[in-house]
Amino acid sequence: MNTTNRAHGSLGQAWFHERNPGNLRLVAFGWLWLASPFVVIAIIWHSRALLELVALHHRRCLAVGCAGAVSMLLGATVIPGAAGMAMFYLGTPLAGLVVWLRGDDGDDHDDAGPDVPPFDWDGFERSFWAHVRRGGTPPRKPRSPSAA
Repeated sequence: MNTTNRAHGSLGQAWFHERNPGNLRLVAFGWLWLASPFVVIAIIWHSRALLELVALHHRRCLAVGCAGAVSMLLGATVIPGAAGMAMFYLGTPLAGLVVWLRGDDGDDHDDAGPDVPPFDWDGFERSFWAHVRRGGTPPRKPRSPSAA
């Protein structure tokens, strides 16, 4: 057996596979599980009833989401063994509750745009071209507030 290959292989992959069979799948699943907050966000975003429920219990959802984020981070970095894994796997989806803001009705899909006061663009254009025909000069540079 070549021990040099085991010790200095591609980041010790041979050693990892020999010592921890099956852990590679668990690690891969952990990385995929990091997408679960985004799945929670998408589910809430597309359900009017869930949006209303989150709005109704905003502070509680925010607290649960923060607790989930802390649980996810502690489970992934500090707490060893099965307890850490359980904290990571339970806390990660809950972290998706942190993104909702008070007053966010989730209806950003309107095409009307912002409310803009009405403006007479035709009158502006007539006035502009009349100014150009008169040979108007460019506007003066505005005075600074300190010179007033």
